[in-house]
Amino acid sequence: MKKVLGVTLLLLVAMAPAVAATSVASLNGTYNFQLLQYSTNSSQTCASVQGGSGGSVCFDLSSVQITTGTISFNGKGSATFLSCSSCNGKGGPVIGHAYTYTVSGFVANIDGVPNGKGANAAIALSLGSLNSSGVATTALILITNTGGSNSPMAGAANLQ
Repeated sequence: MKKVLGVTLLLLVAMAPAVAATSVASLNGTYNFQLLQYSTNSSQTCASVQGGSGGSVCFDLSSVQITTGTISFNGKGSATFLSCSSCNGKGGPVIGHAYTYTVSGFVANIDGVPNGKGANAAIALSLGSLNSSGVATTALILITNTGGSNSPMAGAANLQ
C-alpha cells in the first residue's frame, strides 16, 4: 500500500509542472484583430403606405461598423496598437502608444484606452487555443463603454 501511495505521489509531483504550464494563458506577439459594432440610429425613417388605410410604416436605421488592425503584446504587460482602421484620435487607441494589460487565468484586460467621452473603454479578451508555450493563438474580444453610440464591440484576434 505504501508503495502504491508513493508512486501515486511521485506521478502527481511529476505532472504538476505540466498542468501548471497550461493553467494560465499569456499573450505574446502580434495579433490581427477584427471587431464589429452594431448600432441603431436614434431617428426613424417613415414611408407612406399607398391605398387601404393610408397610414405609414416606420423603422429604425441601423449600421455595422467594422474595425480591423494589429496589436502587439510583449508578454510582460505592455500592449501597443500598430494599426487600426477606425481609430481617428477622437476615441479608441492611439497608434504606437503602449497600454498596460493583465492576464488572470484565461482572461486578459487592456487598460487605459480612451473612449472619446472622457473615460476609458473596458476591453476584455477571452484567451484560447494555446500553443506549446502557453501563448494564446486566438482571443475573443468584448469592448464596452465605447463612447460614441455606447454599443459594445465584439470580435476576435489571431496570432500572426
